[in-house]
Amino acid sequence: MSRRTRFEIAADILRLGKASRTQIMYSSNLSFRLLDRYLTQLCVQGYLVTSQEGRKTVYRTTEEGKKLMKRIDEVVGLLAS
Repeated sequence: MSRRTRFEIAADILRLGKASRTQIMYSSNLSFRLLDRYLTQLCVQGYLVTSQEGRKTVYRTTEEGKKLMKRIDEVVGLLAS
C-alpha cells in the first residue's frame, strides 16, 4: 500500500465540505497533531473557513478549496494512469 501525498491528504480534507475537527480526523485518518497542521495551513491559504455551531467549530471548504480539490484529483488521476 502506498502512502498518500500531502496533496492527497489536503484533497481528502477538502472533499468533506463541512465537518468538525473530529469528523475530519477520523475521515482522513490523521493524528490530531498532523490534522492541526493541515487545518491551519488550509485556513491560512483560504481553502477552509471556520464557523461556530453551538459549542463546535466547523470547517467548511471554500470555492477556492473546491477548485484546488478538483485540480489535485485531476493530477493524481493523470499520474495513476
